[in-house]
Amino acid sequence: MKELTPARVLRYGLILTGVLTFVAALFLWLSPNATLLQGFSVFLLLLLLLVSVLIYRKLVINFMDARTETRNAAAQQQALLYLFQKIEPRRALPQMRSYAASPDFLCLLYDLIREHKPHVVVECGGGVSTLISGYALEQNGSGRVLALEHDARYAAATEREIQRHGLQQLASVLHAPLTEAAVGEYRIPWYDLRGLPEELRIDLLVVDGPPSTLHELARYPAFPLLRERLSEQAVILADDCIRPAERRMVEMWAKEMPGLTIQWVMTEKRAAVLVV
Repeated sequence: MKELTPARVLRYGLILTGVLTFVAALFLWLSPNATLLQGFSVFLLLLLLLVSVLIYRKLVINFMDARTETRNAAAQQQALLYLFQKIEPRRALPQMRSYAASPDFLCLLYDLIREHKPHVVVECGGGVSTLISGYALEQNGSGRVLALEHDARYAAATEREIQRHGLQQLASVLHAPLTEAAVGEYRIPWYDLRGLPEELRIDLLVVDGPPSTLHELARYPAFPLLRERLSEQAVILADDCIRPAERRMVEMWAKEMPGLTIQWVMTEKRAAVLVV
C-alpha cells in the first residue's frame, strides 16, 4: 500500500468530492422534478455513508493491528526470556525490534551459531545481533564475528557495546561506507569491501543491511558479491523477509545458485535460512 502523504490525501479527497458531486448532479438530471436542495441532500447522504464506511474500516484495521501487536509482544517476550537464559549477558543489551533485530530473530541467530559452529560470521549490518553472535561464539569456544556497518557513528557505538560486554576477542566492526556496486543489470549502493580480508571464508552470512530505503534491492548484492568468499557449508540468514523486496531477493539468490535450499522462518519480520 502506498504511503498516505498529505499531497496524496488531498488528491484523493478532491477526487472523492468530484465523484460525489457528479452523482448528485446525475440525480438532478435524472429527476426533473428534484430541487437543488434535494440534490444537495443526496450529496450529503452519500458523503455521510462513505465517511461511516471509512471510519468502520479504520476501526477494524486498528483492532486487527492491536491484536497482532499484542500477540507479537507476547512472542517477543518469550523469545527474550529464552535468549537471556541461554547467553546470560554481562551488560544490558541495546534496544531491540523496530529498526533493530527482534528477539525471535536473535534466537534464530543464536541457535544457528550453536548448531553449525561457524568459524567466521559476517554480518551485513551490525548492532545487537553482533553481541548475540559474540556470546554464542564464546559458548562454542571458538570463532569470530565481523559486522559491516556503513554509518561511522553506528559502527563506533557497536564497538563500544562490544567492549562493554567483553567480547572484543570475538567480535569486531568494519566501517564500510556505501559505494555503488555493479551487480548484473543493477547499480546498487553497497558496502565497500576493500577492508574485508581476502582470505576470509564465511561460514555464516547474516543479511540485515544496508537500509532498504536506499534501493529496491538494497540487500541483494550480499550473495553475488560475497559468494566466492563463502565456505563449502555456508549458511545465509536474511531478516525482514516480510517485505516483498527481501522475498524477491532470496528468490533471486536461489535462481542464481541451483541447489540452494531455502527455509522460511515465521519470525516477527520473517526470516530466511539458506544453505549452500
